[in-house]
Amino acid sequence: MTSKISSSKLFGRELRQLTWLAAVQAVVYLMIMPFRVLIAMSSMSSGNPAATDKLDTLCLQIGFDHLENVMVVLIAGIICGLCVFSYVHASVKVDLYHSLSLKREQLFLIKYTAGFVTFAVPYAMASALGVLAGALYGAFRWRLILEMAVCTLQHLLFFLCSYSGTILAVMMTGKVVTSVCAIAVLFGYLPTCWVIFQAYVSNFLSTSMELQALFNTSTGSILRYTSPWAFCIFWESEGMSGNIPYGLTGRWPSLTELCELAAIFVLFTLAALALYRRRRSEISGAALAFHRLEGVIKILLAVLAAQVAALIASELGSVLWEISFILLFAALGCMVMEFIYRWDIHLVLRHKGHIVISAVLAALIFFPIRYDVFGYNTYLPAKEDIAEMAVESSERMLTYPETVQQKKSAKNKTTSQKVLDYLECDQIDTLYAVAESGIKYAKKSIENDYSFEESTVPVKLKYHLKNGKEVYRYYEVGEQTYVDAMEKLLKDQQYREKYYPILGMDTKEIYRITAECYHQNFPELMRYYPVSIAEATSYADDVQVETETETELQAEDSYWSEIAVTDGTYTDYGVQIEVPQAKKDEFLAAYRKDMKTLSFAQIYTAMNALQVQTQSNRGTYDYDRYPLSQNFTNAVRVLEEIAQEDNTEDFSVVYG
Repeated sequence: MTSKISSSKLFGRELRQLTWLAAVQAVVYLMIMPFRVLIAMSSMSSGNPAATDKLDTLCLQIGFDHLENVMVVLIAGIICGLCVFSYVHASVKVDLYHSLSLKREQLFLIKYTAGFVTFAVPYAMASALGVLAGALYGAFRWRLILEMAVCTLQHLLFFLCSYSGTILAVMMTGKVVTSVCAIAVLFGYLPTCWVIFQAYVSNFLSTSMELQALFNTSTGSILRYTSPWAFCIFWESEGMSGNIPYGLTGRWPSLTELCELAAIFVLFTLAALALYRRRRSEISGAALAFHRLEGVIKILLAVLAAQVAALIASELGSVLWEISFILLFAALGCMVMEFIYRWDIHLVLRHKGHIVISAVLAALIFFPIRYDVFGYNTYLPAKEDIAEMAVESSERMLTYPETVQQKKSAKNKTTSQKVLDYLECDQIDTLYAVAESGIKYAKKSIENDYSFEESTVPVKLKYHLKNGKEVYRYYEVGEQTYVDAMEKLLKDQQYREKYYPILGMDTKEIYRITAECYHQNFPELMRYYPVSIAEATSYADDVQVETETETELQAEDSYWSEIAVTDGTYTDYGVQIEVPQAKKDEFLAAYRKDMKTLSFAQIYTAMNALQVQTQSNRGTYDYDRYPLSQNFTNAVRVLEEIAQEDNTEDFSVVYG
């Protein structure tokens, strides 16, 4: 009975002590919801708006999909957690509370609940007043009440996630300063590791398509699980928004997402309670509440600092700089952490072994990846182990409708990977030479040797091994090696039709065809569309930035003078010709004839000057770009016929 009375009295006392916190929060929430609604509604009321316009204006101010409100809620969770449980950092207050006839679990629950109430009551009232403010101006739907209730529930869970994460950080530390640092570490450590991993892949594992695809498709869904705060910020990145219905104010949260939020705050609350039970009272005032964690946390942070420093040093092109930076920043990281722990600069070198461990760990992580010790970039399977291979230029801008219908096993692959799956062939000897060229230049890149003896081109390559393994790679390969290989592949007309979708595409699938014909590539065709100096100069004036200096303008004038030719045209000006519907079939037949007969070298050197717009889905279009040059004699002949008909409405001047 005594315990029950003490609990109720203590809870009331806690609420009274936190009245100031509730009042501050009430002012903030009134500003971001009802006050904002009143301003927005009053600013539009003078124009006698319709009821739907009033409702739309109201829904833009409150409800779902307001990141600024989410950030305010998360900050409120941090502030409440620090304020409510700050007593654990003062030994006098800890002794006072622990002398009460209450178990630690009960004391924790009372404090926790009191802090939550200071948020929940003002926020719920502000949400209700926001709806009421809109109703006063005639913007109201009964459905809006339900939607705001769900939104408020979601934001309460956001608060609890932030609140519980903050309390966990407080229980791990003995000072307010280190509690704030612990929150920053909990929030930012794993995202920083992810960013460093991205930098490693981009700088040192650049041949990987799979890892690049991971960053493109999974960054949001991975980052959201790095901390309770990140989950609240990135919850929309889960990729399930297509299954979430839209309400009046935005996207409804799914039941799964609400359950995940509840699970996160429960997990962090239980972890904080477990630490509170094990926490010794006399630890108040120390940097960390658990001394055994000091070395682990110090090494983890020092290794991270050394990794960042090593990445910077790698740009200097010397292994000596990399070693020096790793040693220096591993030492600085440990010394800074030691100073935070002891608050005595004379003790920063107290644990020299931690510096050695941090430097060694950082080196073991950095150097094997930096210098490809495990042969990732230079991986080349034996020719007899390969079942099929595929190659595609990284500079091509074509879509393959067949890739959309690939099996469910390919659902996690990128479009580039699906295209390579589609282009697989058994010409191993031909494509193996391309792979060998790619490995050659990959080795030179590892050594920071970019003195290539020939021009290179970026390509995507796939190995499909006989054991079923699929390996995707980016390579820089010798340009002539690539052209020779493609010449051999395109001798097979079936493969050529597969490689260039337009050769087998139904004419009805093509919505629009536009040719970009520049003077330097189509001199004969351009005589039908003269671009005068006046027109060119006018266009140049339009694209100039207003802030250009007089020197820049003079340089621009000099440039136009150099490229001007005697007939009054500019060599990098041309026309954009839209093929009329009446000529579409004829043009396609002529273009396909050229594509089937020209060598790959002639196709490869042509500009991507033919834009083919196809309708993939209702209201969705793909814009492919195909090669076009003077070598496409049949296609150019049809374009000349279009020009002779003087269809001035079907072309416009373009700048190259």
